[in-house]
Amino acid sequence: SKLVDGWLRVFAGEQYDRLVKWISAVPKTAQGPLSALYLEGPPGCGKSLLCKGLSALWDDAPVDYNRIASSEFTGELLTSPLLIADEGVNVPKYSNGTNNPSSLFRSFTANQDHVVRKMYQAPVGLKAYLRVIITDNGPDGLPFQQTLGRHGIEAITERVFWIGVKPEAAEYLLEQV
Repeated sequence: SKLVDGWLRVFAGEQYDRLVKWISAVPKTAQGPLSALYLEGPPGCGKSLLCKGLSALWDDAPVDYNRIASSEFTGELLTSPLLIADEGVNVPKYSNGTNNPSSLFRSFTANQDHVVRKMYQAPVGLKAYLRVIITDNGPDGLPFQQTLGRHGIEAITERVFWIGVKPEAAEYLLEQV
């Protein structure tokens, strides 16, 4: 609709065209990975609204990125390939090994093959490129600096499409109510 398009134009500013292309690729989970979308902006501008709107593609709520990343049970991935890290990715105080937060992030954003585990059931394979959105009011939504060196940081930043959400997007939404 014109209202949604108008809001997205205000929301993304000069990144509008790239955001619309990213959104159009979201449902094509068999065709390849997408950069994670990092939405940084003030409260009320619609970061969560965009996430909820995109989750409607699967008639289900988006999957909580932090819950999936911190659990051995990942059955929610069978309901939606959209993972949302609202208010950023949580990094446990002690994280190491193959399931460390940066490895999981890279796996979620780049790999097509995932193992889904449900309690009391045999693991099953999921073949889909997951879609990841990080929302935060500031720049600290991906706090991997403490655990990664320069090359690791570069590997993460190559997988992220950042949008500085415009504060005017909140005003636009309020005007439309």
